Amino acid sequence: VSDMWNCGETDTHYYNAGIAGNYKANRLLLSYGRTRAGFNCSGGVCRYVPATRGFQVSYSYTFESTVRPHNMKYIIKYAFISLALLTASCDNISENDRYIKVEATKAERTVLLEDFTGQNCVNCPAAHRTIEALEQQYGSHLIAVSIHAGHFGIPADNKRYTGLMQPEGRIYNDRYGIEDYPSGIIDGKIPVLNPDQWATAVYDDLSVKTPLMIDIHADLDRDTNLISIDCSLSTSESLGGKLIVWIIESGIVARQEDINEGRIHDYIHNNVFRACVNGVDGNNVTVQPGSSLDLSYSIPLKDTSTEKWIPENLAVVAFLSDASGVVQAAKVPVSTSDNH
Repeated sequence: VSDMWNCGETDTHYYNAGIAGNYKANRLLLSYGRTRAGFNCSGGVCRYVPATRGFQVSYSYTFESTVRPHNMKYIIKYAFISLALLTASCDNISENDRYIKVEATKAERTVLLEDFTGQNCVNCPAAHRTIEALEQQYGSHLIAVSIHAGHFGIPADNKRYTGLMQPEGRIYNDRYGIEDYPSGIIDGKIPVLNPDQWATAVYDDLSVKTPLMIDIHADLDRDTNLISIDCSLSTSESLGGKLIVWIIESGIVARQEDINEGRIHDYIHNNVFRACVNGVDGNNVTVQPGSSLDLSYSIPLKDTSTEKWIPENLAVVAFLSDASGVVQAAKVPVSTSDNH
């Protein structure tokens, strides 16, 4: 017998009483009570579990090396009993009786996830798959940027392999004090998180309202190979901070170590940090309500023996950051004469 008591707002008891019995190799557990609402997190993915009241049934059987025919009738019997109780005994309780009331999250902002990774990091591909799942879930309201850094990174000027680590990436890495990979920073805020914590942190930040809107346009001039970027910021309240603009690239084919598959020579890297457009720290801006702040930047398309940007795979990421973290972020693909 157990009881959890919400002595705050609802004064509700979440009681549970159960009884268990064993017969030879069979064990049957039957309990009745209230279950509070909350989140069940596993493998970096959190799911909301509603409050319920009803029976819970658990049946287990300890198998011998050979199942005797006369024991099989007990297995079938208890399995049917458990199934019948499970499907017939639960009912939802009213909203007011729930221990935690969780409102549906509205994606009112865009969250920035900085993934600190490396091509020699064997656990990093699993983190990349976590990002893909989050992108499918939240779409354009999540911007992920993979920043190659640390002792697992391969410098971009490496002449033997295609490297993806930029000097600016190492600066960001050292500022956050990251030593374990993969690691993530959500909206520029400490603490550093491991991948199984990203889903909860992204969910929480999506529910935070922001007064800021960022609109970006990015175009590549094929004649000059210059990427022109226009940023427009508008707000419903006075804001100040640093506006930082990055170039990222997806679809890069380069080597990657994997804990299960070993070295993958044709691994596809997405959302890779390529360059800072306006410096590591960006530039200080102040935005006032009632008018927009318009800023323009440019950066040459990189095409060297060790680093070649594919225009069709490029995107621009811009975000405003203040003392509390990232206020708002935005992302737009680079337009070329071929995709206007």
